[in-house]
Amino acid sequence: MSARILVAEDDRATRRAIVKALHRQGYKVEAVDNGDDAERKIRESPPDLVLLDVMLPGKNGLDICTYMKSDSALKNIPVIILTCLTADSPENDQYWRERTAADDFLSKPFSISELVRSVERLLTSREAQA
Repeated sequence: MSARILVAEDDRATRRAIVKALHRQGYKVEAVDNGDDAERKIRESPPDLVLLDVMLPGKNGLDICTYMKSDSALKNIPVIILTCLTADSPENDQYWRERTAADDFLSKPFSISELVRSVERLLTSREAQA
C-alpha cells in the first residue's frame, strides 16, 4: 500500500508541483491551502507524512507541527516544513532547524528531487521504526 501524504501549501503553483511529483512516485496525496483544513484532516485521518508551509492562512505550519509533535497519537508522523522565510540565509536555516520539532526543513525554492529524497528518507525511517 502506498503512503498517504498531506500537503498544506497556500501557493497554488507550488502545491500543484508537489502533488504532481509525489503522485509520480506512487504516493496518495491530498492537498489543502490553509492551516485549519490541514489540522482538521490530520485529526480525522492521520496521514503517513505531512508537508507544511510555514505561512498558511488560518493556523500556521509551525503551530500545526507543534500540535502534532505534542499529541501522542500524531507525534510519530514525519513532518517536513517548507518556507521561504530563510531564503539565501544559511544562518536562518540553522535557527529554524533547531527551533522546530519538524523532521526536516526545506527552504524555498527547493528542488523537487530534494523534496522527494526527503519524503522517501522519512517514510523509510518510519517503516523501520514500526
